[in-house]
Amino acid sequence: MVLIRKLLYNFKNPSIRVIFTTGVLAFGVLLIFNICLYYFVSHKVELVMGLNFIGLGVLGYLLAEFYLLLIKPLQIFKNQLREYQINEFTGKLSFNLTGPLLFLQEGFNRLIEKIEELMSRVQKFEESNIEFASLVSHELRTPLTSISGYAKLLISGDAGPVTDTQSEFLKIIDKNSERLTGLINDFLDIERMESGQVHLDVKANNLQLIIQDCFQSLRVIAQEKGLDLKIKNLDKSVFVVGDKQRLEQIFLNLLNNAIKYTHSGFVEVEISQSDFTAEIKITDSGVGISEDDQEQLFKKYFRGASSEQGFGLGLIIVKKLLHAHGGSILVQSELGKGSTFTVSLPLSKQTAQDAVIRGVHGILKEKYIWIVDSDESDLKNMQSWLSEASNCKELPPIKIKTFANISCVPKIETDNEGPSLLIIDLTKSVGESFVVSELFDKLNAPVLIMSANLDDSIIFSVGASAWLAKPLDKDKFLVSIKDLLIRTSWKVLIADSNTDLRILVKRALEHKGLIVDDVDRGNAVLNRLVQEHYDLLLLDLDLKDVSGLELIKILQRSQKLKQVPIFMMAMEDRQVLPDQAFKKLGVSQFIPKQRGLGFVVDSVSQHFEDRKIIEQPD
Repeated sequence: MVLIRKLLYNFKNPSIRVIFTTGVLAFGVLLIFNICLYYFVSHKVELVMGLNFIGLGVLGYLLAEFYLLLIKPLQIFKNQLREYQINEFTGKLSFNLTGPLLFLQEGFNRLIEKIEELMSRVQKFEESNIEFASLVSHELRTPLTSISGYAKLLISGDAGPVTDTQSEFLKIIDKNSERLTGLINDFLDIERMESGQVHLDVKANNLQLIIQDCFQSLRVIAQEKGLDLKIKNLDKSVFVVGDKQRLEQIFLNLLNNAIKYTHSGFVEVEISQSDFTAEIKITDSGVGISEDDQEQLFKKYFRGASSEQGFGLGLIIVKKLLHAHGGSILVQSELGKGSTFTVSLPLSKQTAQDAVIRGVHGILKEKYIWIVDSDESDLKNMQSWLSEASNCKELPPIKIKTFANISCVPKIETDNEGPSLLIIDLTKSVGESFVVSELFDKLNAPVLIMSANLDDSIIFSVGASAWLAKPLDKDKFLVSIKDLLIRTSWKVLIADSNTDLRILVKRALEHKGLIVDDVDRGNAVLNRLVQEHYDLLLLDLDLKDVSGLELIKILQRSQKLKQVPIFMMAMEDRQVLPDQAFKKLGVSQFIPKQRGLGFVVDSVSQHFEDRKIIEQPD
């Protein structure tokens, strides 16, 4: 039997060993038992071999009791500690003993108290560390953003002509300002990631568009080095799940590294997909990475032999962001022959066809026009002019409702019940200004007022967007309608306590053809929004007299004011709510200031481009 036992223990194939799961009993005595039990009793075979039925029963009972009384509570406690470490456990640590081990409970409770006290101290230290880093970085990045932004404006010639030498020096200032800002951003990113303070605004994103945007941002740098930038497989759209800004950060980092360490040749991106994942390969013909450096590449503060600048945080940030997205990254490289970084991301269920269908529905959106006028002749003329313009595709598809007077206009309860445009004749309704003003307060649409006997100061005091004098002129009427339904110019209000940044953003947006007003306090925001119509509010999180969040809550109480789109601006580390929470408050987009003036301007421009697509006729 000893020989058989040795033979069984020497079996390498687990499929053979499993046959003997319950062991072998001969003459009521255990001769051979499962290999797992062999390891469980720490190789003390002599303590078990030779036991009879009674001995085996006692052993089984003791092992079961040992598991229930001590092993299981230990496993639960271990899992709690692991969740606590990654900020996923929000309850109270516990280690519950029962039965004969109950006398040890008090000692374990004291141990848990010490552990919780220690964890609390560590957490407070981490919070203080991040708060200090955020405060210091905020004070550093604000002037850096101003320096970089004003340098860009000077280079563009917005403040007057500059010489070639001046332009060269300004570009150096801009480049180094952005480099310092990037270093600060990397440092703060890694601090927030390690403390679990990074929030993702997850949605479906077109991967090709993200890569193309990154290429566009880096194209000038690549051209200066004579590199060929290429994207493979652009014919089919691939949608991935993730935060658009963070995905851009990932690929900008990888592509920037590829360009930085490639002195001649190419940088190529190849996109492919399987059933559940998208795979993005970024290949370059650069200097390559040694095997020793590859092992350390994704470690904090590691800088390889060929590293030029930085803290050595870029790739660890990329890896952590990919992990947060449920993705991964691998590297293949040979020194002197280039590198390939392979990124995997989960696919989205959205397809390109879904996006096109939604876009078409937006473009073909009908416009509802309400006309309040007691003059039958004017009503017929306006209906005829509008229908003719719509049929000629000078205006979107239109549905018209007419009302003889203001009292006939239905009460507006929700955002979807009102018209796209209200046209109202106040010639015979001067005494109903209160009713008119109350109607406008609940209306999420521009208002065109017509009158033969009112001056513009009275008309605009009740909230009109535009006005026409009667009798009506067809051409002037249609021009006004087109301007109100299909905006060709947009009006923006900027609210920021930092005068330098506020004026900088204002000048840059005006350079894009936008009409821009600026204020530095929350009460001024309310006054402007009540008195004038704005298409967008750029709101700083930290105003002098009231926080941006409090101001948004005030705006939400007004049916009219809450319709104004809001872009919240702040240093990203000062973001106190995740993107989804901001959107519930009515914030259309969060703009991190440290992304620079270009990002702010591009975000605003894209917002109005998207509105044009939705509002213009096909």
